[in-house]
Amino acid sequence: MSNTPIITFSQSNKGKRVVICDGFVYQLNKSCPKVKYWRCENRLCSAVLHTDANDQFKARKGDHSSHLSSPEHIEILNFKANVKGRLTTEATPIARIFDEELAKAQLSQTALCIVPSAQDASFPCVFVLLTGRSNTMYKDVFKQLEEEAKRLQMNFLPDQITTDFEKALVKPLQTQV
Repeated sequence: MSNTPIITFSQSNKGKRVVICDGFVYQLNKSCPKVKYWRCENRLCSAVLHTDANDQFKARKGDHSSHLSSPEHIEILNFKANVKGRLTTEATPIARIFDEELAKAQLSQTALCIVPSAQDASFPCVFVLLTGRSNTMYKDVFKQLEEEAKRLQMNFLPDQITTDFEKALVKPLQTQV
C-alpha cells in the first residue's frame, strides 16, 4: 500500500489546466521535459507538487498551513469545466447545458449557494467609443439608448454604468438618474 496521493485535473477559470490533490488546487508554475512543477493557487502558500511528463505524481513539498482546503471551490471548478467543455462541443442552448450540468453535478448546499443563477449575472449591453468627450456627445449617447429601448418596447433604466472616469460624463449621468 503506497502513500501516493490521487491527483486529478481540471480547468481554471482562465482555461488553464490545474491539478487537484487532497482538496487543494495547484497551477502549473514551470514545465521541463521530464518534470512539471505546480504551485498552490493561493499565492501566499508555499506548497508545491511535482509530476512527470505523463502527469504522474512524483513529489509534494511544503504544506498549506496558511489556508484551508475548499471542497466547494473544487466542486465549482469542475462544474464550470464541464459546462465550458459542453459549450464548445455542442449546439445545445446555454441555459439547458447549465441546468443539465447543475443537476448532474449534485453540488453540496454550500457550493450551490456560490454558483450564480442567470438572474444574478450581469451582462455588458453597450460599448461606446466616442471621438470626443463633450457633455453633448454623452447626452446624445443616452438619447440614442433611450430611443433604442423605446423601439424595443423597453424602459431604459440602467442599474449600473461602468466607465473610465470622464468629467464630461458626470453631468449627463446626473440628469439621467
